[in-house]
Amino acid sequence: MGLARKWSSWGIRLAVGLVILYYLFRIIPFSEVVAAMSAADGAWITLAYLLLAPERFTAALRNKILIDRVGMSLSVWRIWEINTAASFYSTFLPGDLAGGAVRWYKMSRPDGQRAQAFAALTFDRLIDTVALGVVGLVFWWIDQPRVTPIAVGLVLAGFSLALLLAIGLSVSRTSAAIMLGLLRHERFPRFAGFIRDKLRKVLESVQAFRDLTPGLVGVLAGLTLVRHLLSLAILYCFALSLKMDVAVASLGWIRSMMNFVTMLPISFSGLGIREGSLVVMLEPYGVPGAQALALSFMMFVMHLFIAAAGGALEAGSLMGLRRRPHTPTPPGPRGEDARV
Repeated sequence: MGLARKWSSWGIRLAVGLVILYYLFRIIPFSEVVAAMSAADGAWITLAYLLLAPERFTAALRNKILIDRVGMSLSVWRIWEINTAASFYSTFLPGDLAGGAVRWYKMSRPDGQRAQAFAALTFDRLIDTVALGVVGLVFWWIDQPRVTPIAVGLVLAGFSLALLLAIGLSVSRTSAAIMLGLLRHERFPRFAGFIRDKLRKVLESVQAFRDLTPGLVGVLAGLTLVRHLLSLAILYCFALSLKMDVAVASLGWIRSMMNFVTMLPISFSGLGIREGSLVVMLEPYGVPGAQALALSFMMFVMHLFIAAAGGALEAGSLMGLRRRPHTPTPPGPRGEDARV
């Protein structure tokens, strides 16, 4: 029943996205979108794909710092592989957390440190989302869009403050002590002892981020800022390829709002929501709907490119496992015990 509900939820979200796309193509001819993409400047598109490598590497490097902090051992290259493979699964599996679950499983498998991996990934996601809101808010203030309601700035500020509060609570000694006390309480269900132990390990692992030095905090903040600026540069290159007359600051806050909107669990992989939000937010800047849709499709194609790379890595990994020769156990007087 649980699996059936997940697939039905996936189907509903996919249907919502397709309905939105159908409506958009009723008012914006698909032929105009194709024409806009066909006329795109290939040089800017090439530059956008070249910026993808440092953007992904910067994210993996930040992951590496947090993973090392909780006592795990993974190379930056291996983290990059895992993140790329997770993009493949998040594209095709139902549920917004599918990619996160794959990252958690693959990162925790070598050392068996599931709680530590979960804590590092959760903290990484919080940092990245806070930066998304802060960067968007700064660009919104710089752009000062007259046709955009103040609600946009309030949404960006509200998300950022809420997530900063979540980070503060996650590393606070007081909140950790309260949570651990609740887990030890006699009324905590005895059958949930396994869950209690896992939650306790997660809380203890998160405390590793409480004593981050100012220098390490600065490094994490710098890497996060660079990653978001590179992602914005990729979007700006796509816009320039379509000959859009939109400032970087405008695209800066539009990108943040678009990402926040697509986080809502109402569509599959943001399908339809991403396209509709770009059409609405770019229209006051004089961008035709066909160009806005073309920009969205370019971003989606890049996502598929990353997913395809992840699929190739997974296929290579699986083939390598199948070809790995089996080493038989040498016979001995305690051979029976060795097989047990």
